[in-house]
Amino acid sequence: MAGLGKRSKKGRRKTRPDPHFVCPCCDYVTLSERGKYLICPICFWEDEDIHYDTNPREPSAANHGLTLAEGRKNFRTIGACEAEMLPHVLPEEDRADYLYFPLKD
Repeated sequence: MAGLGKRSKKGRRKTRPDPHFVCPCCDYVTLSERGKYLICPICFWEDEDIHYDTNPREPSAANHGLTLAEGRKNFRTIGACEAEMLPHVLPEEDRADYLYFPLKD
């Protein structure tokens, strides 16, 4: 059943908010909020701050100095924001549940 999660201490179910925002690295709709250090399950980019969208060559502290431009390039070539994150990303065949809005380069 979609949307059902673990029970909280008071017995209510915790649910994960539906994603409404596009990950700046992979262009899939995977984030429920922007700039809140959420990790994208598709590419494993940590969405640290919105200003990286306008300055993609700025090193990201949350992503260990990787720039958004490097993360995007890595996603297109290897399927993750960086090679070390490959074991954590959602396999390509399991991405159909997520909307995809590819940016034009």
